[in-house]
Amino acid sequence: MKNRLFLTILLILLAFSSGFSQNMIWNNVIAGQSEEYGNAIAIDYLGNVITTGSFRTICYGDGFALFSSGEADVFVQKLAPDGALVWVTLFGGINTDIGHSLVTDSLGNIYVVGTFTGTVSFGNASLNSGSGNFFLVKLNPEGQVVWRKTIPGT
Repeated sequence: MKNRLFLTILLILLAFSSGFSQNMIWNNVIAGQSEEYGNAIAIDYLGNVITTGSFRTICYGDGFALFSSGEADVFVQKLAPDGALVWVTLFGGINTDIGHSLVTDSLGNIYVVGTFTGTVSFGNASLNSGSGNFFLVKLNPEGQVVWRKTIPGT
């Protein structure tokens, strides 16, 4: 009986305690007309938040709209520490292209890895594959493509 009373009091204290609650500082929404997937998130050395994923048809957020060129395209988005949009970019082709993961380095460069089929455009250059390959792309802190590579595989 003592244990039950102790447990009940403890649960009541925890339920009304603010010590375990989290305060939302900001949020960010990406929406569209079909499917949007956020697959990875990273925080750079300045506290900027970088995300990647994929979308079909149209993808929009606070201050931008992206239109896919095929089945699905890759988006990469950079947000300031306060949640404000810094930049957003997309990569894609007529087939399915997906951003799966990303990391940042000590200089703020961003490395995104994903999958693609056929031809995928990265800014002013493209990569080609047969039935499917992986890509690795390096972006500078401003979101411009530094280089891109195909990694063979299925």
